[in-house]
Amino acid sequence: FLDWLFSRLTDVDHTGRVIWPSAKICARFVGVHPAGKELILNKTVLEIGSGAGMPGIMSAMWSKRTVMTDGNSVVLDILHVSTFLLSPNQTMLLAS
Repeated sequence: FLDWLFSRLTDVDHTGRVIWPSAKICARFVGVHPAGKELILNKTVLEIGSGAGMPGIMSAMWSKRTVMTDGNSVVLDILHVSTFLLSPNQTMLLAS
């Protein structure tokens, strides 16, 4: 499994595999700040261009449903693994 995952990491576009500063801020707001939790509590959340998926994974803790998308199929493969490992009990839909 790890060989397959690492082989997927060799594609040229690394944009979706970086946790950008704005993703960290958004994830912290949703995961820690009471207003962030209240904003998404029991609602459907759509994350467009999820990349590494940090905000979407944090959103799944409080939302009714989280939909995470990315246009890069390699990033989506990695995102599937990440969401399974980090939030196995949460509802997450992934689409390209």
